[in-house]
Amino acid sequence: MSLISKSQISDMLKTTQHQLIVLGNGFDLECGLHSRFADFEKARLKIIELSSVAKDTNGESFIQRLRKNGITAWDVILAGDVYRSWSDIESAIQGWMTQLNEDESTPYSVVTDFLNEEDATEMRILHQPNCGVSQWLSEKTEIRVAQFLYCSYFDCRHTGNTMNIWTTAEVAELMLEELHEFERDFAEYLSQEVANNSEYQENALKLLKRIFEILPENYQVDSNHKFSILDFNYTNPFQRVVENSLDNFSVTVVNVHGSLQDENIIFGIDGKEYMTEPDALPFTKTYRLLLLGNEDVSKLVYPESPRTVMGTSTDLIKFYGHSLASSDYSYFQAIFDEIDLYKSNVRLIFLYRPWIKDDGERISEIEARDGMCHKVSQLLTTYGSTMENKDHGKNLMHKLLLEGRLSVRQI
Repeated sequence: MSLISKSQISDMLKTTQHQLIVLGNGFDLECGLHSRFADFEKARLKIIELSSVAKDTNGESFIQRLRKNGITAWDVILAGDVYRSWSDIESAIQGWMTQLNEDESTPYSVVTDFLNEEDATEMRILHQPNCGVSQWLSEKTEIRVAQFLYCSYFDCRHTGNTMNIWTTAEVAELMLEELHEFERDFAEYLSQEVANNSEYQENALKLLKRIFEILPENYQVDSNHKFSILDFNYTNPFQRVVENSLDNFSVTVVNVHGSLQDENIIFGIDGKEYMTEPDALPFTKTYRLLLLGNEDVSKLVYPESPRTVMGTSTDLIKFYGHSLASSDYSYFQAIFDEIDLYKSNVRLIFLYRPWIKDDGERISEIEARDGMCHKVSQLLTTYGSTMENKDHGKNLMHKLLLEGRLSVRQI
């Protein structure tokens, strides 16, 4: 009869290591995917431009031509701007559907007012072929959106010689329908990008392995190590990793905002400030995640418990390719709360790489590092302000640095 050694008992009782890897759109970009929002929207803005000068209209109105080519009200909103960062569609949703200033009306309520004006001549003109295009292009955005919705939903809103009164709730509902169409179009675009990039999956697996291998000093990976991926992208190149594991370590992957594979991608705004606004609520990520019913999110982090032996404990969190934009702060707050960031031993590593500009050149290493440090400071300062102990909140970043639990590193 063989006896179990002390070292074997120690191994049996040892807590299993777990690291969480948070990925954003910068990951897909680094793997060669044209997943920038600007890449998608550029072609759609070109459609608006070409439709405005089309000569052979086949009796279609300007708005009908836009509709036929898949343009939505959100394209109309974005048409006057050059969007470069991933979060800009979410900023547009926030700016249009929420009460940012008590002294000003929300843009969608201004649209409602335009739709209900007694003199709807300008609206009707755009419902006719070859009319009103130049005037439409010169109008302020709220008027253009009102005219777009009027012409798009004319048939279902028109009763006899009158139009039914529009309510802000109905306009908000239409804007949500427009967003769903916008999301479907983006999913189709991104699916085509993935299909056209034969090296994407291989590049993604190589980059993930590099991220996994970056470790803090004096951090040893044991044989029972687990890791999870919180992926803010809609792509899922990691199926092979899930099936076969990475270096024989257990892996869990969650596409928190939906995936191309499941055909359920979402755009949205952070719900923290807007859960009490009934028209804005359906546009929040919190509400839309509830509709997705994603059950895997709870498995992403494992808080340490003094009462638990032979359990799993998250001791390392890495971030790569995420803008750390405020639209996702609720996720990070939930994670930091769950692991009790201030009191725990969890280490944070924020990874960066000089990104490629529109001209094909990478920004400098110094510029990339400064940008990442600024984003990290904003994130941790904002999180600190939510802590009950305000002194701890103000001291959080300093404490993490002194304890060697916070670092910003180039990959």
